[in-house]
Amino acid sequence: MKAQEASRLLQQRKARDGKFARCAKSGSGFVPKRSAFPAVWQLKHKEYYPELPPSPVNYLTWKILHQYALNWTMARQEGEFMDFLEWIFANWSALGAGVFRWMKDFPNVPCVRIITNAKLRGFIEEAYTEKEWWARWRKLSDYERMVLHLVQKRGMTQEKAEEFAARRTGYEDEKKEIAKARREVELLAARSQQAITQERAVLARQRRANNNYRKPLKQTEGSFGKFEP
Repeated sequence: MKAQEASRLLQQRKARDGKFARCAKSGSGFVPKRSAFPAVWQLKHKEYYPELPPSPVNYLTWKILHQYALNWTMARQEGEFMDFLEWIFANWSALGAGVFRWMKDFPNVPCVRIITNAKLRGFIEEAYTEKEWWARWRKLSDYERMVLHLVQKRGMTQEKAEEFAARRTGYEDEKKEIAKARREVELLAARSQQAITQERAVLARQRRANNNYRKPLKQTEGSFGKFEP
């Protein structure tokens, strides 16, 4: 499904009058041509901020943004710059309130100057990388999560992290199995006790019923004695 979706997106981008060009040196990703960036920016602005006017951008700034898009794509194993730009527009207010809360003059709409500034763009990229990290984290198993944590957060080599995670998760699995078996034994014991209690209750009711409905003896002169039922 992913391959089909990627192929479909590729064909769509090729059909847009050459507005999207392959980044030849990149492992993946497409970057809009420099001449297409103003139109792309205007579309995003109208989509997310239709009530606010876009800030003016000169030719040199578009050139800088295009070069940044190429560098961003070439530096990554996967990912589309347009997805990154979409995320910036969708989360601009959150970035201002969180990442750039120290800025007193943070603009109300996405600003190319901030996105491409050498000192500021790292803050945006870090937030985007964190978002990607958590998206990947949610899809991993417990073992894969531990390996990722040990490699990225604690600096272990991949081999050592895998060895440690295998032992740790294996031990955790064993503890879970023991706990599961204990719960099953306790459940069986509870059911057995319940069955015994119910059996005793049934027998008690039967004895009471027999005592209540026992026929009285009557006096007679039969061959078996003086009293017969």
